[in-house]
Amino acid sequence: MSHALNENLSRSPHRRRLTLGLVSAAVVAMILVAGYFLLTPSAYFRVLRDEASYRRFMATCVRPGCTMAEIQQSLGDGVVVTEKDRLRLVAVFEEVAKRSPEFYPDGAKPHDQFVGYKFGLNTFYLQFRDGVLVNFNPREYDKPFEITYLSPEPASIR
Repeated sequence: MSHALNENLSRSPHRRRLTLGLVSAAVVAMILVAGYFLLTPSAYFRVLRDEASYRRFMATCVRPGCTMAEIQQSLGDGVVVTEKDRLRLVAVFEEVAKRSPEFYPDGAKPHDQFVGYKFGLNTFYLQFRDGVLVNFNPREYDKPFEITYLSPEPASIR
């Protein structure tokens, strides 16, 4: 008798609905967890690899004092900066720091390191000193990209 009762319950529509409900709840939970991880700024950048997701990550997740390892763990290694390019970047950052000390309060030192992230024609360089991010303001990444020239006007306009 109990065998027959169990067989009737296993075929019952209530049991099927319960199973379907549990499976549906598990699928929805997995989608929510995956969505959360994919929508974090660093994951979003790793998927899209575009300037907008880079800016979102920089504005919301990076703070002055972050280490090079922390940023590269989230964004990847970036563009390889040769020694020649590094020296050129130090010179450029020194000049910009002289002209706009409010934007580059840490200036530039001969041993600073740089990590670049390239999007189309634009490469964004982050400056590190002793492995720590310097001259960084997250609010600068809330704005669209603007080119700032060191000369009074760009050569293409002259």
